Amino acid sequence: MSSLIPDAFGKMISLVHLNLAYNDFVGGIPKSFANLSRLESLKLKWSHVTKQVAVVLDKLSGLEKSLQILNFDSIQLSGTLPDFTRFLSLRELYLGGNKLSGAFPKSFRRVLPNLLVLELHGNQISGMLPDLTAFPLLMRNRLFGEIPPTLAALNFLSVLDLLNNNLSGKIPTSTQLQSFDASVYSRNAQLCGVPLLDKCPGEEQGGAPGNKKGIQEEEDEDWFTTPSFYISLGIGFACGFWAIFGTILFSSVSRYVWFKFLDKVAD
Repeated sequence: MSSLIPDAFGKMISLVHLNLAYNDFVGGIPKSFANLSRLESLKLKWSHVTKQVAVVLDKLSGLEKSLQILNFDSIQLSGTLPDFTRFLSLRELYLGGNKLSGAFPKSFRRVLPNLLVLELHGNQISGMLPDLTAFPLLMRNRLFGEIPPTLAALNFLSVLDLLNNNLSGKIPTSTQLQSFDASVYSRNAQLCGVPLLDKCPGEEQGGAPGNKKGIQEEEDEDWFTTPSFYISLGIGFACGFWAIFGTILFSSVSRYVWFKFLDKVAD
């Protein structure tokens, strides 16, 4: 049986964590939620809050300093992607499976200092991928353009999913971005570079200097496993052996000099 979110929650001013996920709540968030100034975590995943996202956030205005985790996955939110930078303490933001549309607002370039996860999969967000640096889960949207080079500077990124967008160009080179499985970049037809199998223009012809070095090293290693190497080794040993001991065997002068040298060494 569906019901409205009780207004009484907004009167629990000492509330820190509120998890209402997987319920049949309908309607909107009560205005009284603005009183929850200590709330750090709010989860409404898989509810039915069928409201404009801007209206919902206005009712959370009292949480701008405290809120750290906000999970609005699959609650039928609609409207353009709003400005979340007002929530200064936000660490995790889940908005997947909604009906959000439009492009990233310019304010998204102001990276939230504590934000580790931004999940927007399954929406209809469009436009160029901005310099997000710490917003990893953006699969199944309509993003286009190149992946910002600043992503290559990250050393703490543990999750990334850019599946099924319209990104293009070469994946920036870094330890982090190349360590992910190729599947996180798949279904971006014009994207190229490691870890994808698709080579970027110019790489197929000349290849990188590092690749040439690697090929040369492999060729050198192969030489040591060929019959020619062992034949050459045998011939070289035989020639060296007879060059020294052959002169001693057939030349009395050489024998005299050699044994005299040994006597001095023994003394």
